[in-house]
Amino acid sequence: MAVNPISAIWDEGDVFEGTYDGHAYRFQTMRDGEEGAGSIYGPAMDLVANRKVFLKKYIDPAPRTEWLPQFIDYHRKLRDRIAASNAAQQLVVSMDFFQDERNRFWQVIEFVDNSRDLKSYLQSSDTRWEQRVKFARVFMFAMRALHEDLKLVHGDLKPANLLLIPQGDNFRIKLIDFDRPVFLDEREIPWAATDGYLGSPGYFSPEHLKRQRPTDKSDVFTCGIILYQLLCRQGHPFSGETIPADYNGQAVPEPEFWGSFGTPEQDSEIARILRATLDPDPARRPTSAEVHQALIAQPIPVGISGTTGEGDPPPFVIPPQLQEESQRGAADIVFLLDSTGSMGPCIKALKEHIHSFIHSLVTGSSEAKVAPVPDWRARVVGYRNFADCNASNNAERWYRKLGGGGWLLNNPFTRDEAELHRQLDSLKAFGGGSGAQESLLDALMLVLKSGFVSRTQSAAGDALSPYRWRTNGVGRVVIVFTDAGYIPEMQYDFSRTRFEEKEVYPFDLVGGGLDELQNEIDAGIFKLYVFAPVIKDYTELGDIPKVIIMSSGDEGGGFMKTIENESGFTRLIEYIVKGVSISSSEFREMPME
Repeated sequence: MAVNPISAIWDEGDVFEGTYDGHAYRFQTMRDGEEGAGSIYGPAMDLVANRKVFLKKYIDPAPRTEWLPQFIDYHRKLRDRIAASNAAQQLVVSMDFFQDERNRFWQVIEFVDNSRDLKSYLQSSDTRWEQRVKFARVFMFAMRALHEDLKLVHGDLKPANLLLIPQGDNFRIKLIDFDRPVFLDEREIPWAATDGYLGSPGYFSPEHLKRQRPTDKSDVFTCGIILYQLLCRQGHPFSGETIPADYNGQAVPEPEFWGSFGTPEQDSEIARILRATLDPDPARRPTSAEVHQALIAQPIPVGISGTTGEGDPPPFVIPPQLQEESQRGAADIVFLLDSTGSMGPCIKALKEHIHSFIHSLVTGSSEAKVAPVPDWRARVVGYRNFADCNASNNAERWYRKLGGGGWLLNNPFTRDEAELHRQLDSLKAFGGGSGAQESLLDALMLVLKSGFVSRTQSAAGDALSPYRWRTNGVGRVVIVFTDAGYIPEMQYDFSRTRFEEKEVYPFDLVGGGLDELQNEIDAGIFKLYVFAPVIKDYTELGDIPKVIIMSSGDEGGGFMKTIENESGFTRLIEYIVKGVSISSSEFREMPME
């Protein structure tokens, strides 16, 4: 029997339902869901309206997020504004939403048939110059309507979020992925104070990187990058890398167009305005209307370039950075493992799969849409019950002798696969029981509070730096494996422990709970994947933003079936690799001292 370990990421055929404003919603998924930046998504059938839709379940904001009600109200305004605009209905996907029984927010998006995203066109070797100019014109027309008619900043533009729909020799466009747009005529943005502004690596504007509120000129900056990719031989003007927040505008290359817009004067004017879109100062950038006007000022001359026929130029040579839009990511990963007696098979299975995990992480997969993460560090931390291990001299002696240490089995970050295997080997499954509650919240909190070190800072002289997280430019991920529940109130006090972790963690967590854990996750911009049984504990933990619960059936039994099933555990590893890859590319800058 096939075992499905991932209930947080849906399977083909799953049915989801909910309500909003008294209306009932019911959907059946058409293929396995995919994890994106803060959501799970995929096509589905609307069983009430009998239509195909694109379904998106939000992980962030989660039910515990304070600004979730304001976020939903914000999306209601977005939906109503699109529905009220004729131009928007033609250029932006329509959307609706609902909440399920756990109050999770779901978006229901128009499914656009016969479409192809701009990313796939850019990767094609047979896209002609005339087509590229048409793409550019229709794209900027859509952006002009978005800014002038809807008074809306997209905030997360990239080629994958632009759908092109062929209509004879021309194209229509649909803009997608309005997760956190910004209304130009609204003062308050629900998530701004606590969660910053989103975007995609390689397409951030300077103000995005400075955590400033994006404007229509921020969209124009990203439009400039996309227009370079469409029209210029050099492709991405910054070689696909995210530009620094304080970059020098003179670094923008002079556009080398694939063809001509008609006259040398016209080419020169469009080159000038294209460079201006990438000015570090938003005030000096043109508006989307000005860019659009420059592109339509002259007709496209026929026969400037083509891809077939005697005497035509050869197909475009796609720049290397367009062959794969993936960013080369960096990530720090902590495997946090319940190390009580029943967890022996899990520790063994992870040891057997650690090579394939690292190989998949470093190489990535274009087929599975997983970007490579060549700059990785990982460490293994085991945990048990704090009170049990510290109960007496006798308990301390037995846990040291048979359990390989105390309640927290700590290891430093490493880039060496052999060392990571040794860390797993050193974990001894001992004590506890499959039905017991362990000190997971304490262990999570201590791991998150390990401190930070700059990605480029030397670790020399700092004895604790091997335990610290790297800061900007790095995804920070914790992967939990457990077959038991957790004690809801933290117990750890370094002055009461009998073991050596107090040297790394001189903290007092007594009385803390999910609220304190959520604050630490938000402060460090961490992401957690928790593989655990289906019990109430993990329903509540999963309501924290950036925590994804991957459940495996009833307590104990479902977990062990997945561990013992080779294909089930392999699938679990694939999901974790993809999650780490996503986290490594969606990082946001965090303020440091």
